[in-house]
Amino acid sequence: MCDGLKELHEQKIIHRDIKPSNMILQGERIRLIDFDAARIFKEGKESDTKLLGTKGYAPPEQFGHGQTDNRSDIYSLGVTMKTLLGENCDGRLKKILDKCTELDPKNRFQNVDELKLALTADEPRSHKKIAAIILITAGIFLSMCRR
Repeated sequence: MCDGLKELHEQKIIHRDIKPSNMILQGERIRLIDFDAARIFKEGKESDTKLLGTKGYAPPEQFGHGQTDNRSDIYSLGVTMKTLLGENCDGRLKKILDKCTELDPKNRFQNVDELKLALTADEPRSHKKIAAIILITAGIFLSMCRR
C-alpha cells in the first residue's frame, strides 16, 4: 500500500477514501479501488471544496478542518490497518499506527516513505510477520464482505 500511495502522491493525487472495502486482495498484492473521492492536491489552498470520505476512516481535515494532503491518506491507512489487525495491533506496531492517526497532520508521518521505513525498520522476521497478519486479516475481511 505504501508503494501504491507513493505513486499516487507523486502525481499529487490524494485518494481520500482508504478503508478495507476499497481494497482488493490479489495474490499477495493489495489493490486500492474507488477513486470517487480522490482529488488533486492544490498548493496554497486552506481547505477542500468538497467534503467527502467515510466517517471513522477519514481524518479531521477532510471534514472542513483544512486541506487534505498525503498525510490524510496516511491517517486513513493507519485506521484501516488498526481495524484489520484488531487485537494484533500492539507494541511497536501500535506506536507506528498511533502516529499515523494523530489528529494533527503535523504529528503524523509526513509521507509514505517515512511510514514504510518505520514499518520495515524492525528485523526481517517481524516485518514478514506483520505483512502476513495484514494479508491474512485483509483476506478474511474481504472474503466476508463478498458474501
